[in-house]
Amino acid sequence: EPKLAVVQRESIPRLLSATAPAVLRAASGVFAQGYKIQVLPRDDTKYAYAATSERQIEETGVYRPPTEPIVLYEFEACPFCRKVREACSMLSLPIIFRPTPKNGRRFREEIKNKYGASATFPYMEDPNTFATMFESQNIIEYLFRVYGNGDP
Repeated sequence: EPKLAVVQRESIPRLLSATAPAVLRAASGVFAQGYKIQVLPRDDTKYAYAATSERQIEETGVYRPPTEPIVLYEFEACPFCRKVREACSMLSLPIIFRPTPKNGRRFREEIKNKYGASATFPYMEDPNTFATMFESQNIIEYLFRVYGNGDP
């Protein structure tokens, strides 16, 4: 006969600390800029995040998203790349990530061949405005100016 799963008392802190990042990440959408959540009368012709018999929760974006995804050349271990990834997440932007790990042959070489050995990462290409740039702070300021409220 199946038994219910039981967590030993001494394992509870470890279990909570292991699940905290997933819970926090799931709730991070609250911090996305340019979105608002409204409770409205139910309308079955519209998408709703959740609904009851009379009401529905609707989320909408107030900023104009890019038509084409932005291309970001970056690598996981880079703290400057992480700042740009977080900004993209806050703005809920469609991004094509091109991984450029050290000694990477594909995308890293593509940028190094195009801009020389001194090219740094992150590097961004926006096909919507034809903007290209290096330097995380410049990229973040650009993204918030063009796709956000202008204030990173």
